[in-house]
Amino acid sequence: MLKTLVLVLLASSLAFAQETTSTMNAPSTAPSTAADTQQNPVVAQTSTMTAPLVAQPLQLNIGTEAIAFEAEARKYTDETPITAYSWVGIKYNMTSKLALKLEQNFQFASNRENLSGRDKTLHQNTFAMGELMIAAAVKPTFNILGTSSVTTDIRYYAPTDRVSQDNKELGRLRSDTFLNWTLNPKWTLSMYLSPRVALNSNENVNAAKGSDAEYYQLKIA
Repeated sequence: MLKTLVLVLLASSLAFAQETTSTMNAPSTAPSTAADTQQNPVVAQTSTMTAPLVAQPLQLNIGTEAIAFEAEARKYTDETPITAYSWVGIKYNMTSKLALKLEQNFQFASNRENLSGRDKTLHQNTFAMGELMIAAAVKPTFNILGTSSVTTDIRYYAPTDRVSQDNKELGRLRSDTFLNWTLNPKWTLSMYLSPRVALNSNENVNAAKGSDAEYYQLKIA
């Protein structure tokens, strides 16, 4: 039985100073990639590393998410392409409830010849520069439908990669919201909402073909 390995290594909140304190925990900012419009990967293992939170409002975020898809693993077996979606950026905690983020995404592909979809077009080489992401993460003080806590972020992915520019795209909007209900000390019910909109232009060469540059999604988990 073929397995798909997804290895997530996050090194977040690396500080410019070492003094620790509590800061806002915002939703993960793993890049929204072509994986959004392909089959969902099967998670085999997840590993997370987080540096201590610090007093200074300015923080450095570095992360990578390695993904291989089961359909490609069945087709290519030992030559299954594994793509590392990586990002580096800064986070500025304006208050304990509001943070601003700026991140540059980039990709590494183990076998670009066997890639599919947007990734195949993007990768002329093993390394490919991705989109620039601008985000605001908020932890509201109000509750929704009796929730015990709410966290949300709003992201804009600027069309800075080669495919976006070739297609005359205008970027993508995404928002991730986590709703949590504490039922009792041992049980918590959570809901994840992630609406996504890709912005297109009249000059997009793939507009008439229903390209992945035009989609509307609402993911609920």
